[in-house]
Amino acid sequence: MPIIIDRFIGQMIRPFFGKIEPEIIQEIEDQFRERVPHVSQNVRLAYHSGNSIFILRNEDGIVGYAVIEVCRFHKAILEFGPIIKTRIDSKDVFNHLREILRKNGIWYLIYQGDSADKNERLKKYFGKNLLLKEEKGWATAMKFLDITEEELFASFNENHKRNIKKAEKEGINPFTIRSKNEFKNLIGIFHHMYQERKIHYYKINLENDLWALYNYIQETGKGFILGAQLNEQLLGGIIITFDGENGFYNFGASDRRLKKPVLHILFNHVFKELKLKGVKILDLGGYDKESKDPQFNALNKFKEGFGVEVVQYSPKLILATSFFGGHFIDTSVRLRNVVLSAIGKHIS
Repeated sequence: MPIIIDRFIGQMIRPFFGKIEPEIIQEIEDQFRERVPHVSQNVRLAYHSGNSIFILRNEDGIVGYAVIEVCRFHKAILEFGPIIKTRIDSKDVFNHLREILRKNGIWYLIYQGDSADKNERLKKYFGKNLLLKEEKGWATAMKFLDITEEELFASFNENHKRNIKKAEKEGINPFTIRSKNEFKNLIGIFHHMYQERKIHYYKINLENDLWALYNYIQETGKGFILGAQLNEQLLGGIIITFDGENGFYNFGASDRRLKKPVLHILFNHVFKELKLKGVKILDLGGYDKESKDPQFNALNKFKEGFGVEVVQYSPKLILATSFFGGHFIDTSVRLRNVVLSAIGKHIS
């Protein structure tokens, strides 16, 4: 792999791509803590998830990094970055990222846009031949918590208020899940929920993601897993991580067979717990007002009931690191979606 020259200070910068090791985590945290508020979360969680990392290093240490989730079938997701702390040409950075991914058998790169400026740079550097498609960007529901508990509860709609009071009256008890056995029981509820809703998913991938979050929370203390029980029976749970003033809703599930307002009371407790920890904003995840999926629309309405604000991000880019490989995978995905749509499923 060719080196990059930092034209401002004349140093050679060497790219690296591979699995995240503990010593890399510490070095990135030391180098980027002031520049990236959530550096600990995005790198340590990526480590527990088994994700890969793209690193730029000069004689002084790591000067840039990006987190990459390597998927099946020569695909990858650019999860975070690249973040650069030296004045090298960003075109060189993206060209080396593209080339190192291609040499590692990754032909199809998904970037879930977060800024219009970065989108334009990626489109420019990859070029028309390697931009496979541009899709509508994702949106997320944000709950602002820098208010009193009274104001917080007042911001919920009437249906949510009734369900929270109903759950409390029935004796549904939120508690912190700590043991592996308790967490295994929660994973079982996740599986049942996905199967009941006929959501296409890979069982092993879901379990890996859930255990990565569990291990990250146990290691760092930057999160909690809140369960709900009634008469010692687990009804559901929520996984939350946080860093500084920002909180993130990662997963949530309830046993729908019991028809209890489990997630209503859990989120109410999540908001209170995060406020005590100094968190001012909770990201509740995906929101799509134009969705035609009844289940997603129901999820939208559930989040709206807590008085959230919706933030829209830039379009998602599908990029090819290899012209023929990328176009082959893109065609395969389209054909597979035609088949899956016939049975009510979809992949990306």
